[in-house]
Amino acid sequence: MISSRLPAVSAAAVAALLLTSCAGEQQQAVGIDSLTVATLGAVTPAQQAFIDRLRELSEGSVSVDLQENWQPSGDAGSPEEALTEAVAAGDVDVAWVTMRSLIAIGITGVDALEAPLLIQTHAQQREVATGVAGEMIMRQLRDTDIAGLAMLPGPQQFPVASGAPLLDIADWAGKTVEYAPGSNKDSIAALTIQALGGTPSADGSTPVADVVAGTVQAATANPADLVAGGATKDGPFITGNLPLWPQMSAIVINRSVYERLSTRQNGFLEGAVERARDLAMTPPDLATPLNEACAAGLLFGTATTDQVTAIQAAIQPIYDKLAKDKEEGKIFEAIQEAVTRTVGVGAFSVGKSCRWVPPAA
Repeated sequence: MISSRLPAVSAAAVAALLLTSCAGEQQQAVGIDSLTVATLGAVTPAQQAFIDRLRELSEGSVSVDLQENWQPSGDAGSPEEALTEAVAAGDVDVAWVTMRSLIAIGITGVDALEAPLLIQTHAQQREVATGVAGEMIMRQLRDTDIAGLAMLPGPQQFPVASGAPLLDIADWAGKTVEYAPGSNKDSIAALTIQALGGTPSADGSTPVADVVAGTVQAATANPADLVAGGATKDGPFITGNLPLWPQMSAIVINRSVYERLSTRQNGFLEGAVERARDLAMTPPDLATPLNEACAAGLLFGTATTDQVTAIQAAIQPIYDKLAKDKEEGKIFEAIQEAVTRTVGVGAFSVGKSCRWVPPAA
């Protein structure tokens, strides 16, 4: 989804830009000459595609200062929210920010994106991002110091735990569970962990490694995090049929910088966003990390139908809270409609040899 302030650039227009450059006419960028682009972690393929396409279209007339693994200065609290605030303040020009971090600049409705067990698949994320729910959220940015360029799907989060996978609701009781929304202790993720009997712990930037180190007993993570985070046959163990919530993101730009772009530079930006969005909208490859994990001896747990039903009953009050909230309710309803239109569940299966089996009593 592109902000309505961003002029649409057709494929023919982009081709015309390239043909012009091939003919030897030097492109002149009259609005700006550089952009600071920040990412919270290592640069992803979609982010690299954005940078490469921007450089290609501008022929280097717009230089890119990439700040990979961006960190706030001093004691700024959650890095996620700090990055969003940095874009609003003009300290960073363009950034990939988590949707939940938009709360820091007054955007409402983003809590509903992390309603537990609601958005379960990449296709459902895509439907939400490009549909009514995404438009309702991104429209709010028009009254802020940030312009939204695109809303994107992200990695789905599952519970991981040491010792044994979290299957039954009783398995959550007494465990400290690390989650990703930084210091936002009122987030839906934190409330979900509390509803299931756990104690939420902020800053899940390295969830698997933290469980391996014993810093926390459980966390939320993506299957691709397992081997990369140091998981072994001894754990942590992931529950493969509890897709808790996605980590959706947005490409945003400081509004003042955005308004200084020349017409041609708008075209460069549009082309770069389109390339990144197309890549992010492509379903992720889960087979490779799952096969890698199985080959390393990792085991995956599966909650029974009764266990899932009990978990759904425990989190129902969170759904009720979102539905009754004046600001969250309409977006929550739009997300539910989008999910209903996109059939599918986020559970993944592995071979029998990779399934966790409880030890004999």
